Amino acid sequence: MKINSYGRTDIGNDRSNNEDAFLIDENIGLYLVCDGMGGHAGGEVASDTAITFFKKHLYENIKIIEKGSNSALEKMLEEGVQVACTRVYALSREMKHLAGMGTTFTGLLIRGNRGFVVHVGDSRLYMIRAGQVNRLTEDHTYYYELIKTGRVTPEQAAEFLQAEALTRAIGIQPSVIVDHLQFDILHNDTFVVASDGLINYLDDNEELFNLVKDEEAKILPDKLVDFALECGGDDNTTVIVIDVQPETIEKHAAEERRFEADVTFRTNTMQNVALFQHLTTSERVGLLQHLKISEFKANDIIIEEGKTGEQLHIVLDGRLSVLMNRREVAVLHRGDHFGEMSILTQRSRSATVAAKTQARIMSISQQDFLSIVQKRPSVGVRLLWNLAQVLAIRLDDMPSPPPPRSTDTRRIKSVRGSQK
Repeated sequence: MKINSYGRTDIGNDRSNNEDAFLIDENIGLYLVCDGMGGHAGGEVASDTAITFFKKHLYENIKIIEKGSNSALEKMLEEGVQVACTRVYALSREMKHLAGMGTTFTGLLIRGNRGFVVHVGDSRLYMIRAGQVNRLTEDHTYYYELIKTGRVTPEQAAEFLQAEALTRAIGIQPSVIVDHLQFDILHNDTFVVASDGLINYLDDNEELFNLVKDEEAKILPDKLVDFALECGGDDNTTVIVIDVQPETIEKHAAEERRFEADVTFRTNTMQNVALFQHLTTSERVGLLQHLKISEFKANDIIIEEGKTGEQLHIVLDGRLSVLMNRREVAVLHRGDHFGEMSILTQRSRSATVAAKTQARIMSISQQDFLSIVQKRPSVGVRLLWNLAQVLAIRLDDMPSPPPPRSTDTRRIKSVRGSQK
């Protein structure tokens, strides 16, 4: 795939200096927006320092970007954010006029057809795909923390003093909790990375889509920044637009089409699975990295009654036969899932599942499921709730056990009498 990127930053209508900073480095596929804070020169120093030391860390580990595994790359990006955070914090302690400075940090690294996100603060990354805008980052503000915990409604949260105060930022402490996301990138995807100078004027994702649809990517940074200025421009505004285009070489183009069809198919299947209800598009996109695909021929055994397992399976296509004591008790189709209890505890399978036709299965292991619960608690809670609902429905649908056979009390008395 071919990638074109464009960016612009503007001081705004009311500010005397620009505390935003951005980086486009197409050599390694890095796109980064930082929105500094701290007054005077503090914000500028924080955002520039964070970008400088993060980029330096990536080039010191260039081999991981070029040849490392996805997990190694994600770990290296995390380390780079911590290096940036430590350096900004140290400067704020060394120089009194920089005390209390910090910055948001939203970065996208593209390697092949894979995207890696690292995020702290309230700048945002949007993905525009197939006519829809999807936000891939979560704001780290008091406002969103209140809503996420369910303690107040969005309307009530907006009335809180300091509702927009950051709950996480680079440089406030020596280290910081970093949000991560890995996802598949498709040709014709467009990404927008922006500071809150733009975001504060967007009511919803649809408004952003109306601004960018039918426009060439190269003019979008100017259009979006100008939109913010026309709306008031009371803050610095920074926008990067990344445009992903199909490969022109036919061999690679065919591979991309197959890859795109596969990702789209898996994503659409997830939308129709009860286990993944109430998850956002970005959360489903992130979950795809944990789901492994396997193919089976007719009559292949997928799980076997009496044997232990630790995977939950989802039918992508084909038909599966559920057997108990070698007797078919159910047939599974696309979107159906089985093996739910195995991701909670190791136990023997209660049935055999075999491919009735050629089939593809999407699976998640107990280890990966628990990793999601630990790393993204809000997602984990919803997955566990959905799982509980699914299991409750299964129990309700199970046939009631037969009533105990009636007892002939006269015969019992007769037997007892004969025993005396």
